[in-house]
Amino acid sequence: MQPRARTLAALLATTLVALIAVPAHADNRLFIDQHTLEIGETGVVIPVRCENDREILAFSVALSYDEQFLDLSDALTVGVTLGSDFQAGRVGSGRVVYGVVLDFEAARSIPPASDTIVLELVAVVVATSPTVTSIDFRDARDDGDPTTPVEINLLVDTEGSRIAEMNNRDGVIFIEEPSGVEFRRGNANGDRSVDISDASFLLNFLFLGGADPACPDAADANDDGRMDISDASFILNFLFLGGTTPPSPGPTTCGDDPTDDPLGDCEDPLGTCA
Repeated sequence: MQPRARTLAALLATTLVALIAVPAHADNRLFIDQHTLEIGETGVVIPVRCENDREILAFSVALSYDEQFLDLSDALTVGVTLGSDFQAGRVGSGRVVYGVVLDFEAARSIPPASDTIVLELVAVVVATSPTVTSIDFRDARDDGDPTTPVEINLLVDTEGSRIAEMNNRDGVIFIEEPSGVEFRRGNANGDRSVDISDASFLLNFLFLGGADPACPDAADANDDGRMDISDASFILNFLFLGGTTPPSPGPTTCGDDPTDDPLGDCEDPLGTCA
């Protein structure tokens, strides 16, 4: 190899080693991951996360959301921010505003990391049809009055300096139709257990004008997509003659129906797993 070529190769190798040795740069930002929720879900926890390349002593969060689709009922410190010296804010009317100082003496901080949960939002899905919405990091004045403090998204390091450049990422929320109602196969009368009363309930429904099963899939004990006398017979055979166990999700475990059939949905949203 010519001297010039050897020199160039050495420079390239040195540069490559230097690049490998330098740790990946972390953005300084607050962010919310993408979530997929179901219509009617309650008590959903949506974490607010932090990525930072230096120790963080304090932060403030200012979020906006659409009350047509989500109802945010609370914001909670968690993990490293739990038990902070100062934590206060408000949630509601389409806004979340929250401030946290971990330690007034800077003895405790959020260490440099790429995925630290600093706050948890508690949500209820109030949308009535599938949609896409978001929870946005949005600086604003609460009422437009220039004399009131501006609500801002902010990270403060242990020197008390504001981190000027932040690349916050809003949280996209997909809202979908609820998945199938959970039930116990064979629990026709919805009393949370499979026994002879379920066979009796089915026979009464089929031949004596008795009440309809609240969850047709639960009454379809043999999972053939129909409710008929064979389901009552299947239950009795299982209980007393060592017959086949009712198909998935089974007689003791709550679950969705793994097979497609023409049976209607459960009328009671709690199904037989209340």
